[in-house]
Formats: sequence, C-alpha cells, structure tokens
Amino acid sequence: MAAIRFLMLLAILSAIGPARGGDEPAQGANAAATTAPGKSDPGRPDKLESPRALVAQLGDPRFEIREEATRKLELAGLDAVAPLLEAATSEHLEITCRAIRALGAMLDRTDDAAFDASELALEKLEASGNRSAARRAAAALAMHSVRRWNRGMARFKSLGGWIKVNDRGEQPAQAVQTGAENALAGNLMISRRWKGGDSGLIHVQRIIRALEDMGHINFPAVYVIDGADVAPQGLAQLRQALPGLRVEARGEARLGVSFENLGRPCVVSGIERDSAVERAGMHRGDTIVSYDGEKLDDFSQLTEITRRHKVGDRVVLEVLRNGDLISLEAQLSGWEESEPKPVAK
Repeated sequence: MAAIRFLMLLAILSAIGPARGGDEPAQGANAAATTAPGKSDPGRPDKLESPRALVAQLGDPRFEIREEATRKLELAGLDAVAPLLEAATSEHLEITCRAIRALGAMLDRTDDAAFDASELALEKLEASGNRSAARRAAAALAMHSVRRWNRGMARFKSLGGWIKVNDRGEQPAQAVQTGAENALAGNLMISRRWKGGDSGLIHVQRIIRALEDMGHINFPAVYVIDGADVAPQGLAQLRQALPGLRVEARGEARLGVSFENLGRPCVVSGIERDSAVERAGMHRGDTIVSYDGEKLDDFSQLTEITRRHKVGDRVVLEVLRNGDLISLEAQLSGWEESEPKPVAK
C-alpha cells in the first residue's frame, strides 16, 4: 500500500510541474497566456501598462484595442503627456485624434500637474505647423475654457499678480461668471511682488485666451507697475501674442481717476472710492486743466506726471467745474492700499 501511495504522489507532482516564484515569468505551455509587448491584456492591472505601451495601441488594427487604450490614457496621469504629444503629430489621423482626445480629457482631472502639462502640450500642438492637430488642439482647449480661466487666475496670483477690481460703483464693463461664481471685473496687475518674470506672462495669455473662448470681446488691461520684474522684451512678446490687449506702464503712485476720452480735454468719467481724487473733492464731469503746475494736454501726460511722484506726495490739480476754475490738493495713494502713506518728515 505504501508503494501504491508513493506512486500516486509522484503522479500528482508530475502533473503540477515544478514550483515557480510569484515574480518568475511563465514558461512552457503557460507562455501563451503572457501578453506580447504593446498588446492589451484585460486581466492585467492598469498600473503595469506603461503609457508608451498604451500609446502604441492607438494604431492597433482592432477597434476594441484602440478604444480601450484611449480610455486608459484619458485616465492616465502626468507620465502619459509626453508620449501623447508625440503621437498627436502622427501622420495617422486617427492616432492624432485619439491622442488629442486623451490630452483634452486630462483637463477635466483634478490633478493640477497633469492639467498643466496637458494644457501646455495642447498649446504646442495649437501653435504647430500640423494643421489637423492644431485645429483639434484648439477645439480641445476651447471646451475647457472655464477651468483654464480658473487655473490661469490661480497661477497668476500664485506668482504675485493680483486683480484691481472696478470699485467705482458702476456696472462693470465685463464680468466673467464661472461655476464657482468667480468674477473678473478689473485689471490684471503686475507689481514689485511679481515672481514670474517674463516666463510667467504666459498665464496672462491663458487668461485672455480662455476669455476669448468663452465668447467675451472686452478684456481687462494689464497694468505693469514700475519696479516689476519683467523685461521690455517680455512685454513686447505679450503684446505680439495678444494684439488687442492693453498693456500699460504705471508708477507706484496713483490718483484714482479715469477718462473715457484719452485725448483733450481731460474730462473725468470715473472716480474710485476712497482714492486720492475722491478725498480731494473731485467730481465726475470735472475737466482737469492743470496738474502739478503743468498745463494738462491728455491722459498720457497725466500718467507721466504721476509716475514722477511717490506714494504720499501731495499734488495740486486745477479743474474746471461748471465754468469755475477750482484748485484741489490730493495726496497720492498706492495701487495696493486704500489709504496713502504719510509724507516723510
């Protein structure tokens, strides 16, 4: 009986075959179950499929393999962006479409790093010489304009940019409502606290592009305050990229007054709350004829005179009101404060 049991045990062991560790590749008859490189294995965990392997499947002759690879790439993260960008420039139209579809899907993700990388990739495609890819990339970006505006604003502010909100008690010329009920009703400000340099100006472009895609035609101006860390070349490139955008230089001091007509005469159309001119007693409809002892010709001259002064300086303005010439003294404030700094003694 013992001999019989021994022979039965040998037969069982022979049927099972030699034991293998969990990390050892399959051999022999089980090799047929191993997926060939670049092929999809429905039973294999997604994390074992590299983005490049999935991108290679976008050109597979089988529709279900192409569709499954696209779906997985839409859910992939940062590592998939570079191979998708390469695939999007393919001469094969379907591969281009699927790659851009996956990049566009990443703009819906909460992963900021993947969002930033996919947005940059789509921007490169939009600016490329591949007209088919450029057109589809532009459409993908336009479909996510609200998220791009929100993200662009967040990045702009993180670099030290800020928004000077229209506070004149008037209906804003433009307000952009998003799902989070955010509104942009003012100007984009770049001052001494700006940490983005010239390269950070790309976020201004993204904000304006997103507004364009939302259908807006009136855009905020960009005020660059003296001392901000941006070079003339960077501002020139910004103007070239967005020809309709107003990019204006300003000094650190301000009056808080605006004009509808920037030529002559200088008729005041807006006065900011708690500004230097409001505290001085200026009214809408006043015509400024003299500023700091100089006869005033136009708004640009007023801006240049203000740039020569510091925050807290006192200036005299002569205004024409209802036919009477009135002299007003104003203490200049700064862009980022509601009260002027005291004059140094």
